[in-house]
Amino acid sequence: MKSKATYLSQLREIDTKMVRVRDQLRRISSDDPQSPRKDKMQKRFENLEKRKTRILVNFDCSLRSYLERLESRYQDTSVVRVNNALCPGCHMKLPTKEAILLHDPNQYVICSFCGRIIVSCPVDTDGSTTQSH
Repeated sequence: MKSKATYLSQLREIDTKMVRVRDQLRRISSDDPQSPRKDKMQKRFENLEKRKTRILVNFDCSLRSYLERLESRYQDTSVVRVNNALCPGCHMKLPTKEAILLHDPNQYVICSFCGRIIVSCPVDTDGSTTQSH
C-alpha cells in the first residue's frame, strides 16, 4: 500500500498539470473559441480531475476536508514540495524536526506557518520516487 505522502505528491503533480491545462484552455478560448484544441484540452482537464478524485479516495475524511479548505485558500498550491528546508508557499524555514521528517519520502508535514502540506520529493505516477540530479 502506498503512503499518504506518495498520494499527496501525486496530487501535487496533478494540480500542477491542471493549472497548465487550465491556462492553455483560457488562452485557446480567448484566441479561438471554436478551436478543436479546446475540446482536446477540456478532455485532458477532465481526465486530470478524474485522476485527482481517484487519489482523494485514499485519504480519510478529515484529510480530504483539510485539503478542500487549503485549496479554497491557496488554489493549486495546497500541497508543495520542500525546498532547502523552506516552505515554498510562505517561504518560512521549517522547524528542524519537520525538516528531518521530510528526509523520508513516506512522510509529509503541515507547515506550522501557513498550513500547507509539504512533501519531500516528486513521485512518478507509478508511485516510485524520482531523484533529481
